[in-house]
Amino acid sequence: MSFFDIFYVDIEAGKNSNQIYSCGALYKKENYKGGSIREILKLYLTDEPKYICGHNFIEHDKNLLKDTSFNQALNKAKIIDTFFLSMLLYPTKLSHKLNKLYKTEVHIENNPLGDCVCTKNLLELLVKRFDTFSSTLKILLTRLLSKRECFQGFFSYVDIKTREINSYDFFEGKIKCSNRRWNELLIESPIEMAILSVYIVHLEIDNRLSLSNAVLKKFPIIVKLIKEVLYKNPSKEDIDQFALEEFNIKSFKEFEFRDKGTNLFNMDADNISQSDIIKSALNDESLLAILPTGGGKTLTFQIPALIKANSYKALTIVISPLQALMKNHVENFREKNQNFKVAAISGFLTPIERLNAITEVENGVTDILYLAPEALRSNSIFNCIQKRIIDRFVIDEAHCFSSWGHDFRHDYNYIATFIKDLKNSSPYQKNISISCFTATAKPEVLNDIKHYFREMLDLELVDFLASSKRENLNYKAIKVSDNEKKY
Repeated sequence: MSFFDIFYVDIEAGKNSNQIYSCGALYKKENYKGGSIREILKLYLTDEPKYICGHNFIEHDKNLLKDTSFNQALNKAKIIDTFFLSMLLYPTKLSHKLNKLYKTEVHIENNPLGDCVCTKNLLELLVKRFDTFSSTLKILLTRLLSKRECFQGFFSYVDIKTREINSYDFFEGKIKCSNRRWNELLIESPIEMAILSVYIVHLEIDNRLSLSNAVLKKFPIIVKLIKEVLYKNPSKEDIDQFALEEFNIKSFKEFEFRDKGTNLFNMDADNISQSDIIKSALNDESLLAILPTGGGKTLTFQIPALIKANSYKALTIVISPLQALMKNHVENFREKNQNFKVAAISGFLTPIERLNAITEVENGVTDILYLAPEALRSNSIFNCIQKRIIDRFVIDEAHCFSSWGHDFRHDYNYIATFIKDLKNSSPYQKNISISCFTATAKPEVLNDIKHYFREMLDLELVDFLASSKRENLNYKAIKVSDNEKKY
């Protein structure tokens, strides 16, 4: 395997006209920069190297070059495209644009010859990365991609000798679907499954980062695949074990139904448990829960959020009306758990802290993000959230939706619009579930909440309405003789 048998090409063309106005080529110690495609062809024909390499070459350069004299070179050579290789071999990398080191504040124009040099350096890095993979993973990727246009040049170049492998056993313990389904998916979606395979291996080394937005946008079906391959609804025992290991919770709380004893057909209805609400969320149901103050609603939405984050780095957004409350939740979580990242983007942050928080949302480090409803109007917040796989929105103090509620917040009515925009702008955000929590609400408030999500997002909320009875409060009247003692 020699880098000398690769011919690097880059062209610049008008965005509207697609007219090529500049081009560059690099081969061995020879190079060209100018406006002549014929000169690039002339350089290629000196040796007729086996491979032509460029960044985003297949979807950009090749389409423009096929109508030029250089088309004869395209018909002879095999194409190596470092853009697609970068997404395959570094699936968590935030950006897969070519890193153009020659650009400075003084020189900001694209340099096609400079791009050829940068592409050559990138290819060398990608080959080194590929060499670190196990032989089983190399063979799996070769079998999946060696006949796909975006990858066949590279796999011809690395020339991996294949043999019979059992890729399902290779990922033993990490894959949640059946062996049969795994093999079906390899046939149905070879490119996406190849990227997912590399990502699964990456999670063994660093489980903090999510699949990059570039990968999600280019291959949106991968979101469905990652859920099917890496997630399986946990059993009651699994949920109990997770709660014990992550929060030292040995049992879940139970509450009486708010209307217990009023249903003539079920006078002895079971109580509501935190466990029931957690299971509902893990089943992707949208729900409305009334839990008494001190009833553990925070834990009730954090556990399913973290189980999903642990499986495939899903992000849960928590909308809370009070910045002080958000800060308190984040600090309490950090004291109890260092295995996951919970963050809040609020007015308490300095500009640098805010920038760091946004970056950690984008790259997958953050698992639960707290926001005030007003923050949803920020473009920077929208753009960073858009880059993740969103599991659900949790609406804390949900009574703020309703004008009947005692803390009506107008910005709560923007939440559904934000979610709609999020789904419309992201081809991989098909369904986003909702959890609404409050400590108390009149029937009119509950109806307002359910009507809002039914009309705005076509969602029906499952009810978990517990009694507001507080067993942990004691009341005592003390008789005093005068106002001085009273106050």
